[in-house]
Order: sequence, then C-alpha cells, then structure tokens
Amino acid sequence: MQCGSDHTVLNTGDSFMAPAGVPHAFVALGTEPAHTLFLFDPAGDMEAFFADYSTVIDVEGEPDRKKLMEVNAKHGIKVVGPPLKAAGFAS
Repeated sequence: MQCGSDHTVLNTGDSFMAPAGVPHAFVALGTEPAHTLFLFDPAGDMEAFFADYSTVIDVEGEPDRKKLMEVNAKHGIKVVGPPLKAAGFAS
C-alpha cells in the first residue's frame, strides 16, 4: 500500500486507512490472488462512483481508459501517477 510517500506492506487480516485527499494505491506482492475489502465513511459518494465505474469495466479485456477517466472526473477522483509496481516494495 502506498499512501502519500509512505509504503506499507500489509499481510492477511491487516487493515489500513487512507485519508481522503491523500493519494493512495496498492499492488499485490504475492503469487496468490489478493482480496480487498474497502470501507468508506461516509459511503454515499463512493457508492455512486462504483456504480458508474462498474458500467465501463470489461473483465474479459483491457479497460477503456478514456471511459474510466471520464467516470473518475465525474466523481472528482484524480489519477496522479502510474500503477504501483511490486518491485518498489519489500515483502
């Protein structure tokens, strides 16, 4: 997990809070599929974001980046960098 400039390695059962307005991202480090549970407080705005986002995700192929960015912009979400790489973390 990266929040701001801090890197944190999470293990099964760990939790992490990323404050609103602080850039954050995550990457799976292991060879097993990772599972994540997100909680938002308050949730209302994020529920609308994910409802819109789910309409442009195609699990069978590459996402339409332009459509994803349009959904992000509609909900005030900014992508501020490239996806995280596992090589930047120590497990």
